[in-house]
Amino acid sequence: NGPVINQNNAGKEKWEPTEGEIMQWNQRVMDIVALVESEAKKTENAVQSRDEETNIDANKSNSVDKTCHQSIDDDGTKGRDRSGNVCLSYRESLHPFLVAAADGDLDAIRKCIGVHDENEANTIHADEKLESQLLDPKMHEHVKSLLSRRDRNDSIAEHWAAGGGHLDCVSYLLQLRDMIDKESIDISDTTPNTEPPGRTHTNKRVRRRRDGKTSLHYAARNGHNNIIDLLLSRHDAPPVDIPSGDGSTPLHMACYGGHPSTVKHLV
Repeated sequence: NGPVINQNNAGKEKWEPTEGEIMQWNQRVMDIVALVESEAKKTENAVQSRDEETNIDANKSNSVDKTCHQSIDDDGTKGRDRSGNVCLSYRESLHPFLVAAADGDLDAIRKCIGVHDENEANTIHADEKLESQLLDPKMHEHVKSLLSRRDRNDSIAEHWAAGGGHLDCVSYLLQLRDMIDKESIDISDTTPNTEPPGRTHTNKRVRRRRDGKTSLHYAARNGHNNIIDLLLSRHDAPPVDIPSGDGSTPLHMACYGGHPSTVKHLV
């Protein structure tokens, strides 16, 4: 059977897939899902096998701090860099605002902002006091600086919260950004455009890491479908197939993370 051609009243031809083509596409999707599930199982078995074979001695006196490539001292203190400063791990180097987002601690996020009150609801909708406080230039700049705070990999709080699956925190941060960004002010997004030619996305409100990945990538990577729905429902939502610097899309990240339900969700 060939494709069905309908005639619109405007005289234009409208292509519709045949039943056979629909079945073929559905089968292709199921094959992709089956492959993802198979690869996820292989990865799980490989990790389990590696863990069983690996014997880690946590008390070795010659343990190395990978951040600065210096040996840890016998008394447990960390090594120092060439400037003599104590080396910090990636997690230890995070700003408290980023730590709060990574942990999904909405109270801590609000404390960093300076609006925490035990008697207030933990939603920005109910926080009329904050809206009035943002009229103060100093408070406006303080909140704006927190939203633009980046770690060593140029991740912001939104990336950490999305990757951790913290829906309430992601929602709070996005709404807070909307309040700050009412005048379409770009929040210090100086990350270069690393998208492949022909795949340029011009939405400057999409915050990227150094490698070009977005919150959507990390939500997909960790199988957080509710975060994906939130990000894609916004007026400034990125394309569902937005590529990172190396061309990876959220669908690629979901496959890599071994999340069949997220693969179906994105397809």
